[in-house]
Amino acid sequence: MTINDFTGSRSYRSAEPFDSDDPPRFGQLIETAKDAVASELRRFFDYRSDDIRAKIREIPTIEKFAHDSGGSLAASMSTVINLIMSRGDTPDRFPMVAITSASDREKRLGIGHNLAAIGQFIPTIVSSNSGPYALQDGWTLEYQTDPVGDGSAIQPTTILFSSVMLPIIGNSTTEQVANAVNVQALYSRASVSAYNFLQLSAGGPAAPGIPNSIEITGGTPECLNVLGFAVGQKSESSNYIQNPPKKRYWMAGDVVINLDVVTDDLNERTEVADLVRSFFTFYMERQYFQILGRSYQDHLLDPPEWYQLILKGEFSWAGEYHTPRQGGEQKEQVHSIRGSVPMIAADFINRDAQIVQSVTQNDLLPDGDYPGTNYRNENNR
Repeated sequence: MTINDFTGSRSYRSAEPFDSDDPPRFGQLIETAKDAVASELRRFFDYRSDDIRAKIREIPTIEKFAHDSGGSLAASMSTVINLIMSRGDTPDRFPMVAITSASDREKRLGIGHNLAAIGQFIPTIVSSNSGPYALQDGWTLEYQTDPVGDGSAIQPTTILFSSVMLPIIGNSTTEQVANAVNVQALYSRASVSAYNFLQLSAGGPAAPGIPNSIEITGGTPECLNVLGFAVGQKSESSNYIQNPPKKRYWMAGDVVINLDVVTDDLNERTEVADLVRSFFTFYMERQYFQILGRSYQDHLLDPPEWYQLILKGEFSWAGEYHTPRQGGEQKEQVHSIRGSVPMIAADFINRDAQIVQSVTQNDLLPDGDYPGTNYRNENNR
């Protein structure tokens, strides 16, 4: 999936970092929300569909500023315009959508503890090669899953790569390969990692993800080499060293992101403002009005990005402002309008959970009353 792929069916999508050198980190709730909104707006205006080309002549510049949102609206917007115009190359970069400020109020997602859940990642195998892949018609990939988790119900799967499913099979994208796997697999699921690698996960339409395991067992050798899989590559939920259970903790807030649409033409400002509004009120429906961190695609991502932004459906324009240019240029005024985007912002972090396993007689531990009878069990009442 490319960053400018905004077409297609409804699905959850993760946001690319606004600055690849400064990815989101847990605890930076406001900064993460501003970055994610800026990144999604950049993707929205970058996808060169007829829907955009029919409405706007120039693609807006998406920028992010640090600005205090206090004081009156007029004074705040004037400060933003002066800040933007003080940058020497800015006049040539209009129209601009500037993410300027944000407010945050703590929100509780539960009573008491910040523990959200205790769980385990679904066993997943990640390829060592990223797409696109030079596959050939008739190549196969073989693997097996264990939907029961104890080896008693091994399910073999053979995936056939065919030009019927892959239009340009010799140059197949990772997403196309994942789709080809998913239309054939009943006990597993393929997906695309945050860095465009192919992922095979246990569990599917007819099997749970936990307990389970997945292992590469064979296939066309050339196919394994192209995809980046190896026979014997395995992931299993029973291996607590490889896949330890996690405790997931949260922090959340009611966040309002303020953004300014800035142009040197009044009609163009209205045009861009309409598109910005339609992005938040209509186009975001394609991803369920949510923006997710990349760890939902790739739980091995480091540092992890488990944030979730949920739009409240309360977008509004707060006010407009006109600032005279200095020097009496041909276009004497800069026009701006401020929008507010209320959302629920949540960020999560995982910590390893301690696992208590059975104690055998060979362990040099006191007997105590372990393992004893559980008197809370219905069978012992």
